[in-house]
Amino acid sequence: MTSEATLLLRLAGPTQAWDVHRAQPDLTRRPIKRDLSPERLAPTNTGLAGLLGSALGRYRIAGPPRHARPELADLLALDIVVRADQPGRARTEFRTTRRRTQSRMIVQPLIESVLDDAVFLAGIGGDRAFLDQIAAALHAPRWALFLGRREYPPTYPLLLGVVDGDPVDILRAHDWIAAPWYRRTQPRRTEARLYRPRDQRRATELGYIQIDNPDGYPDRISPGAWIDALIPPTRKG
Repeated sequence: MTSEATLLLRLAGPTQAWDVHRAQPDLTRRPIKRDLSPERLAPTNTGLAGLLGSALGRYRIAGPPRHARPELADLLALDIVVRADQPGRARTEFRTTRRRTQSRMIVQPLIESVLDDAVFLAGIGGDRAFLDQIAAALHAPRWALFLGRREYPPTYPLLLGVVDGDPVDILRAHDWIAAPWYRRTQPRRTEARLYRPRDQRRATELGYIQIDNPDGYPDRISPGAWIDALIPPTRKG
């Protein structure tokens, strides 16, 4: 879709849970090694649509899968681009979920992967009037906001504003929003992954933003005027 404006979100918190591949543990078999790469655990389309839906007070209709829910259709149609400024550390959690039937409450164990200390910059492109409506809702959300799971609220600021332009162009030029302590652990030249999120399929890679990090430790590459350069991702294999 053609984006008239971009809503900017800072997605940061002690823990984020965007894992769409939750699994029930099989105690009769050896544990399966899970893919804990931060790229696989980054924000997803439905996760971000759910966050915006909570701010707007959208009721979730029971029945169809999340990606087909009609009450989120206009939010899922937005042009979402994410930049991983601070990928975070992945770990696995064991938790339980509850599901009520007509006769009883069923408790099910789940294995889920989460990210600690991650920071993402999300650019959501769409009609300016609709994005302004979402921004107003984020200032005074109808329901509590969370980063993938209700146990994990965001730290503030969450909303960075609404600006004119395409989300890819905006995210290429926006300041690096990683935490100061993280910047000191990175080299003078570092990078941030840029992608369009997907849920069940692999994200669409848009490249890497190279970043001039004056707080980082010196590396072997001499400094140069390369900030805000879009470098295509390296193909594996």
